[in-house]
Amino acid sequence: MEFFDQMTGLEKLTLAYCQINKLPRRIFSAARALIEIVLHANTITTVEENVFSGNESLLKLHITKNKINVLPETLFDELSGIFELSFHNVNIRNVSLNFFRQNNNLQILWLRDNKIEFLPNGIFEKLSKLTKLTLEGNTIIELQENCFKNLKNLKHLVLPKNSIKSLPYDVFFDLKSIIRLNISNNLIESIDNRILNGLKKMAIINMDQNKIKELPPHLFVHCPKVAYVSLEHNEIKFIYPQAFRGLKYLKRINLRQNNITLLPPSMFDDNFELKYAFFCNNRIRHIPNELFEGLEQLRILDFTQNLIKTIDNNSLKDLTSLHTLTLECNEIETLDKNIFNKLKSLATLNLRQNRIKELPNEIFKNLESLTLLNLSKNNFTVLPSGIFDNLINLKKLILCENKIESINPDAFKDLKNLERLTLGFRNITNLERRTFQELVSLNVLNMYEEIEREVLFEDIFSDMNQIKILCLHFITMSGSSFNIVHKLQNLKELTIQNTQLTELRPEFFSSLQTLKNLDLKNNNLINVHQETFSGLSNLEYLSLEENNITELHNDMFKELKNLRELKLNKNKLRMISSDVLNIPELELLHLEDNQLEELTSDLFTKCTFLTELHLSNNHLTDVPCNLFLPLQSLRTLHLKNNKLERITGETFKGLRSLKCLYLDKNIIQNISSTALLQIKSLQKLYLVENHLQYFDPACFSASLHLESLDLRNNRLRNLNLAMFENLAYLTKVLLDGNPLPTTILETFKHKYSQY
Repeated sequence: MEFFDQMTGLEKLTLAYCQINKLPRRIFSAARALIEIVLHANTITTVEENVFSGNESLLKLHITKNKINVLPETLFDELSGIFELSFHNVNIRNVSLNFFRQNNNLQILWLRDNKIEFLPNGIFEKLSKLTKLTLEGNTIIELQENCFKNLKNLKHLVLPKNSIKSLPYDVFFDLKSIIRLNISNNLIESIDNRILNGLKKMAIINMDQNKIKELPPHLFVHCPKVAYVSLEHNEIKFIYPQAFRGLKYLKRINLRQNNITLLPPSMFDDNFELKYAFFCNNRIRHIPNELFEGLEQLRILDFTQNLIKTIDNNSLKDLTSLHTLTLECNEIETLDKNIFNKLKSLATLNLRQNRIKELPNEIFKNLESLTLLNLSKNNFTVLPSGIFDNLINLKKLILCENKIESINPDAFKDLKNLERLTLGFRNITNLERRTFQELVSLNVLNMYEEIEREVLFEDIFSDMNQIKILCLHFITMSGSSFNIVHKLQNLKELTIQNTQLTELRPEFFSSLQTLKNLDLKNNNLINVHQETFSGLSNLEYLSLEENNITELHNDMFKELKNLRELKLNKNKLRMISSDVLNIPELELLHLEDNQLEELTSDLFTKCTFLTELHLSNNHLTDVPCNLFLPLQSLRTLHLKNNKLERITGETFKGLRSLKCLYLDKNIIQNISSTALLQIKSLQKLYLVENHLQYFDPACFSASLHLESLDLRNNRLRNLNLAMFENLAYLTKVLLDGNPLPTTILETFKHKYSQY
């Protein structure tokens, strides 16, 4: 108390992480000018009466993240001018009827994340100026009919994450000014259609994550200004036709994740301003004709993950402003040729994962605004001529995961503005040069094939020099297949994955001098010729991961002057030399998951700009002296799951920028006093699952920036806080799985809250 006697002019006080456990009476009385007090993350358990006596000027009081069980009934009596009050996560169980009897100027009240079970009738009756009340994250089971009595100016009521099972029909009756009502994440099973009576100003209501089973008629008829209704993740099976009657300003409705099987045709008869409607993850089987009648302003309509089999021919005819239509993951087999005729504004159409075998030729003829069409994961076998006619603005077309056997050469002839095409084949018999000839704007081509013979021939891309990204997955390729790629001289990214290629020859990429990214992951590569990457001076990313490469030639990457990331992981490399890594601009190197047994001390002398190095999951038993000496920019080093036995003062010499060091799953028994002296920037150290029995306390003497230390599952028997007393930034120490005394573990748990 004497401390605050000297602060008579203080206006704002914040005390956080100070381990204060008690607020004695009149503690702040000398600081009469205080306007705001914040007491955050202390250990306050006791609050005496008259704590705020003398603080009549206080406008804001925030007591958060403490462990107060009981508050004196008169605690706030002298704070008649208080404007904002927050008791967030302080363990309060009970709130007295008289708590707020003198606080008639209070406008914002936070009682979030406590253990309040019950709100007495009239508890907020004196708070006629209150505009926001937050009771989220308590254990309230029921609401008394008058618990919100006289809150005539309340605009926001927040009640999620409680255990409320039912609502008295008149519980919100006095909330004449309410704009937002959030009762999500409770256990409410039913709603009386009188529950919202009188809430004429309400604009947003959120009832997500309850157990509501049906929506009664005229539920919203007395709150006509509601613009947003969310009922996601309930158990709604039945919706009365008049449930949304009267909502003339409704703009967004969310009914995701329910059990709805049927949508009444007259459901939206009054909702002519509706713009967004979400019905994802239900059991809807049919879309009737009258459902969207008159909804000319609807822009987004989402039926993802339902059981829709049929859509009436005229059900979408009034949706002239519709921008996005998603019918993904349904059971649609056929569509009428006129189903999309009136959707003149449609930009995105998603029909992914249905059972469509074929589409009528003119089905897309009026969709001139369409820019994205997703037809993937259906049962198409043929793409006929005319199927995409008139899609003059289409930019992205996705056709993968089908059973396409035949593509008419004229199928894509109208797609002059197409920029991205994803194709999937199965047993395709014809793929002609003119198939892609009219795709003059195509920049990105993804191709997936599931047959064992080659269908790509030399001139197939000869008229597509504008392609910048080419991805070939599961394509059967031989050496001659790379003649295809030679024509694409403006290519920036090339991906060839999951093929049967066993070797890479010099001529494969020789003409691709503009290439920046080359991904050859998961092939069967064994041999990579020394000159394979000659001329690729603009390459920035190269992946050879998940192959069967056993050997790398010296200087094979020497012309890759701009290479930033090299992935050689998941191969069968037993050794690697410094001449292989003659890559001066390299920043990220992946060598994990190989069979490396030893590294030469000069290995990294020609790639000194590395910032991240992965050597995990190899067979390394030792780290040679000066191995990392050239890597003065390295920030992250992974050495997990090797066979390292010791760490000495020479092990990490030169790593002055290292921040994260991973040494998990080795067989390290001790750490010498000088082991970490070179790593003065170290912030995170991981030593999980080693054989550590002891480490010299001096080993952390230079690690002044250490924040996190993970020592789980070792053999440590003796440890004390004094070893870490100079580590001011240390906030996390993990010790599980060590044979340490319980008292030691508790001491560390108390000191390092993230333990």
